[in-house]
Amino acid sequence: MKFHLPYKLLLLSILLSFLFGYMYRKPISVSSPLNIYASAIIVVIGIVLGFWTKRTILSRKTTLVPSGMPSMLITSGPFTFSRNPMHLSYFMIVSGIALYFQTIFSLIISLAYLFYINFKIIPLEEQNLFSKFPQEYQKYYQKVRRWI
Repeated sequence: MKFHLPYKLLLLSILLSFLFGYMYRKPISVSSPLNIYASAIIVVIGIVLGFWTKRTILSRKTTLVPSGMPSMLITSGPFTFSRNPMHLSYFMIVSGIALYFQTIFSLIISLAYLFYINFKIIPLEEQNLFSKFPQEYQKYYQKVRRWI
């Protein structure tokens, strides 16, 4: 796994959603102001969650690098309700953009992003955490859900 792979995937997903959203602007359903507000709220919540998570990680002086070995197990802040709040924030941003465009391509991109993160990136991160904090992470793993 590369250093910035989740960030690159996030940016690529956003770029492709915008590209296909504008190229194939044939919504799945009728667009309405409610759709625009809902997508904006999801994106803003995703951004706020991302900043909150980053602030929590940096305040504990551990790594933001997904493939890096953390110096401590964080179970406070956004980590009390999700084991992967940063990935959750990224998915919310990509999903909010997909909701705004309402194209099948944007939907496919957001689902592909979710599946790749869920089945490739997160298992590697969990493996690192299990090896570094075997007992603590086992308790945390059983107590807190992967997403929400």
